[in-house]
Amino acid sequence: MEYLKRNQSVLEKLVMHISSTSIADVLMRLVGADEQIMIYHPDAVYWLAETSLLEEIISCLAPGQSAQVYANATDVLCAIARTAPSPLSQQLNEAHNVSKLIGYAIDGEEKATGDCLTVLATMLGPKRMVVIGMGGMMGSMDMMDEDSVAEVPRATIKAVCSRFSDLVALLAVKDKSKVVSTTYGILQPPLGIVRLRAVQFFSALLYSGEVDALEAAMKHKLVDKCLALMFRYPFNNTLHHEVEAILCFALDGGESYALQILDRKGCDLIGTLVTASETVTPEPRPGDYNGRCKQPLRAGYMGHITRIANKLLSVTEQYDSILDLLAKDDRWQSWMEGTLRPRNDVENVGSWQCGRPGGMDTGFDSGTFPPDLGLMTGMGSGLPDRYEHVIDEEDEEDEGEEKALVQDDLDGDEDQQPVGAAGPLDPTDTDEDAAAILASLDLHSTAAALAARVSASAAVDGSPAPLLASRASATSTRAPEATPTSEEHEPDAYNAHDYWKMELGGCDVPEDV
Repeated sequence: MEYLKRNQSVLEKLVMHISSTSIADVLMRLVGADEQIMIYHPDAVYWLAETSLLEEIISCLAPGQSAQVYANATDVLCAIARTAPSPLSQQLNEAHNVSKLIGYAIDGEEKATGDCLTVLATMLGPKRMVVIGMGGMMGSMDMMDEDSVAEVPRATIKAVCSRFSDLVALLAVKDKSKVVSTTYGILQPPLGIVRLRAVQFFSALLYSGEVDALEAAMKHKLVDKCLALMFRYPFNNTLHHEVEAILCFALDGGESYALQILDRKGCDLIGTLVTASETVTPEPRPGDYNGRCKQPLRAGYMGHITRIANKLLSVTEQYDSILDLLAKDDRWQSWMEGTLRPRNDVENVGSWQCGRPGGMDTGFDSGTFPPDLGLMTGMGSGLPDRYEHVIDEEDEEDEGEEKALVQDDLDGDEDQQPVGAAGPLDPTDTDEDAAAILASLDLHSTAAALAARVSASAAVDGSPAPLLASRASATSTRAPEATPTSEEHEPDAYNAHDYWKMELGGCDVPEDV
């Protein structure tokens, strides 16, 4: 870092080679996107703000550059915009830099328009805040909570609103001759990356909650145009998500904005929701089904229509004028009773009967689980506690069944044992009892078979009998004794005799065995 500070001409050469991904990665680390720089060199971004580095990176979005230069410069600028507070991010939000980015988006090359809009949307969106931890160590955290929205500089909002009409014009179709063949049919023209980035930019702009932005959006009928795009492209869920966000931000902006959206002479949101087609008949591709049209499909925006309608219902809890307006609208009342309410009942997972006994309540009784656990796990808010009682009862039933099975086995063993049969040896049995037990066992045939097997094994590999080896190791610590000859002792018979003596708890085995 000290070398770069003394030789600032190196920065210019790095920007000249920003088309290389590795050089772009170095620049991203320099501008503070890397936490290691913020921890060990916290003053690095301060002296970089005094150089011309930021202006040179912005100039990479000017016309005449390659697509790779546009992409890498966008990544570096977005990394700067996400870091706050930062001298470079503050410099990026200055009016002249914002106006330059807007100019490149509107008047520049079409392949750079989407990249410029991405940078502008990042500048308006959540920031990565640098925090100071224990011991002076620095780290970062994402400010994604709605209650901790970073304040957007007024200069940025003012620069955007000054060219709002030109930005809204980006939503219009420039080339209607383009055709894209998809799995469900033909798109002519396709949505395109420029219009999608424009919608995302307006969503980030209204996310800031600035009054000037809301006023400009209402003036240029932004909501109407975004809704038209949603119905024009019924299976682009990314687009639907952004349009829903724009509507929700506009409804949360205040009572006057909500009334403008509901006005029949204006946006007429109620009419749009009521008349939205639930099915879509796509234009078939050449050769599909021998020229026949495909079957109608359920529109992909229907889930977002339901969410927008529920958002409108939540707004009525805040403003009585909105409640009165909906109560007097026959279209809304009929659609709510015939479509919205049944749909909400179907999507209410707390009322589903599958996978649980019917008639169980949906509330929290024991308070074991937090209220939002169901939202985090994808389950209904009442499901965890509801299943807790069922699981406890099932565990008790399983435990009772296991005890019954064990008792049945014991009873069965007692029933199958004949009267007078010998039981297992017990240390408390007398010699007479042990003799009776041994007499009842068929030791002669078993011992003879074992002796034959041991003898055969020793004859094949010449290895000593295992029991004899273990006996030798056990008696190695005692005084040496005379080794018995083969005439005095037969190893195989001795091993079998000793084996059964050990197995029978030390009891003597008949000599003839």
